[in-house]
Amino acid sequence: MKNFSFCYGRKYAFLPLVFISLIFMVRCTTDPYKIALTTADIEKGIAAVSQVNDQDLLANIVLEAKEFAIRKAALKKLTDQKLLGKVALEAHDYDEEGKEAFNKITDQDVLFNIAMNDTIKDINYRLQAIYHMSNDDLLLKIARGANVAFNRKKECMDHIDSCREVVWNEDDKTLIRGNAISRLNDIEMLTDFVFENNQHGLIRYAVDKLARPSLRKKIEDEKKDKRVQLVCMFIHAFDDVPAAHRERLMDAIAPVLPILNDPPVVKEFGEITSIKTEWTSFNASYTTGTMDGEKFICSIKLKNLSKPLSHSWTPDFPKKTSDLGFLSAIPHIFDLLEPIADRLPKRQ
Repeated sequence: MKNFSFCYGRKYAFLPLVFISLIFMVRCTTDPYKIALTTADIEKGIAAVSQVNDQDLLANIVLEAKEFAIRKAALKKLTDQKLLGKVALEAHDYDEEGKEAFNKITDQDVLFNIAMNDTIKDINYRLQAIYHMSNDDLLLKIARGANVAFNRKKECMDHIDSCREVVWNEDDKTLIRGNAISRLNDIEMLTDFVFENNQHGLIRYAVDKLARPSLRKKIEDEKKDKRVQLVCMFIHAFDDVPAAHRERLMDAIAPVLPILNDPPVVKEFGEITSIKTEWTSFNASYTTGTMDGEKFICSIKLKNLSKPLSHSWTPDFPKKTSDLGFLSAIPHIFDLLEPIADRLPKRQ
């Protein structure tokens, strides 16, 4: 009898493990979270998601579920702002779940942290975060980015000749800062970026934003601030330039504003009293047809100068070409400032 009991016990000793395994399998097949993660049955997966309320589990479903429709159902239920930020950066399909996650993020701090995260390899994620931001104070922090350097050899104000050596190619960090400026709506903040001499690479973003119809009326109403008046004068000077070329030419000339508005320069040459531009079509004829181009003139009158600072730019048409596309002029502020270059104070 003892031997029988012993053999019976050994023979069926595995049964508890079988029962445990069965229980585990039953739980896996009835656990909504597990079903949503693993099933290929969309209807069954969506039904399972409807039973999951834990935000961490929902985020995992969005990131790991096999089927798009199931991930989308989980994303609809996800409301935790930090988890939405995680999903926005790690989603299986950025164009679907990633963008939708960004659309659901309202917490400005979450968006700010994404925008400032230099470890994110794809800059588009950071730009998306900025696009969804509305807090001017946080946008200003991004725009000012103290640890961000411009990708250029010298500052224009170090010496006027260095204008020839400026490298205007934007690196990713400059692009981040510029897009943050483009989201600002505070006129004073935007004006600061136009006239701060160490922000030359970002001036165009501020000017372009101030030139938008939504802000033009506001800046025209700001009669007390002389800097705002100057920006307004500058923008008005380009009103007759064709829209297709206006922003590009404004961007090229805008860096002259902080130079001529610098106190030592104003003391020497006087304030800017007028800014005028003229744009005309300019072309060259070839045996294969006509190449269109442009002639652009900019004139800036300073109070203490008898003659305005003025220059005309036209493109250098090639002697021969088979490409008859539009050829742009390339304005440089050096050309405008050359008459007073030797008298401009060097920056300390």
